[in-house]
Amino acid sequence: MSIRTRFILTGACLPSYSGKQVQLTFPLESESGEPTTTADMKDLIRRQWPENMSEMKNVVESTEMRVLKGGNLLSDDVQIRSVLTATELSECSVATDGEGDKPEEDQKSVLMHLVFQSSQSYANKADEPRPTQQPVAQQDSCCCTVL
Repeated sequence: MSIRTRFILTGACLPSYSGKQVQLTFPLESESGEPTTTADMKDLIRRQWPENMSEMKNVVESTEMRVLKGGNLLSDDVQIRSVLTATELSECSVATDGEGDKPEEDQKSVLMHLVFQSSQSYANKADEPRPTQQPVAQQDSCCCTVL
């Protein structure tokens, strides 16, 4: 059985793609019967990236990705089946033979966030001067501001 998943793209992706969604289908088990983990899902994302979003292909291949579901970060060893609800399993599953598929607009999917992490941002901040002085914390009437 496979699961239909819709990702919202965020983080260090191209600004024109931030907030866009991509829908992919993932098997819940490998051909050898091993459960699909978050690390497996990331590998599949890199291999199945849609051709109509080819501008992002380089970012997807070279940038660290994090997967969130319901606001929770999924570590690489988490089994995908373990984070799905019974409703998601029944309503978002895809038959392996493709029979009984609904039209695309009627298909439900599991919502996750795909966060791209990079030490560089696409807004070039290298041109901005760095402050030479460290900010000084101010103390006033027993309240301390930490900067």
